[in-house]
Amino acid sequence: MSLTFSDLMGSICSGDSNNNGLAWSVDIPDNWMQGRTTYGGLSAALCLQTALLDNPDLPPIRSAQINFIGPAGGKVQMQSKILRQGKSVCYIEVLMFGEKGLATHAVFCFGSARQSKLNDAYTSKPDVPDHHYLPEFFPPGTAPSFTRNFETKLAIGDPPISASTKNEFYLWCRHSDKTANSMTALLGIADMPPPAVLP
Repeated sequence: MSLTFSDLMGSICSGDSNNNGLAWSVDIPDNWMQGRTTYGGLSAALCLQTALLDNPDLPPIRSAQINFIGPAGGKVQMQSKILRQGKSVCYIEVLMFGEKGLATHAVFCFGSARQSKLNDAYTSKPDVPDHHYLPEFFPPGTAPSFTRNFETKLAIGDPPISASTKNEFYLWCRHSDKTANSMTALLGIADMPPPAVLP
């Protein structure tokens, strides 16, 4: 069985309360596994979605801290807790549990917009070719199964396992699921780029 990102987010269901206070559950299909655990970006996205399901009136997300504690696959359960809520900022903790215990620990900060004089455009955008002309990043047959949920192309640098001496590359990447365009989907793609040592 395989599910798109949007279908998977839509399949989260409320679970029965128990001694652990677990409130939400979802079944992770094989196409989202990274080895013996769930792809990290999906774990982060599920935690964020849990926070949003429990607290639908939050201001925009401002930061996310994600810790991958242990492996999780199959059925996972999530619970959220407000750590602190003020007039303009709310901190929420989300725990994800797999069959072997705690798998992911996330802390999100949601905050109202504030005026700032900081220059957030001081880094120039890299000059990369149009994505229509870029080669696929993963050579055929080498990519982990979860990467099929994304369109990933090499913009600058070298492909994986190429004995490259370059220490950086640029990727063009998006969900294969064209309806995955929420903030949760953006977090879900954040862990997609592999480390620069892969080439």
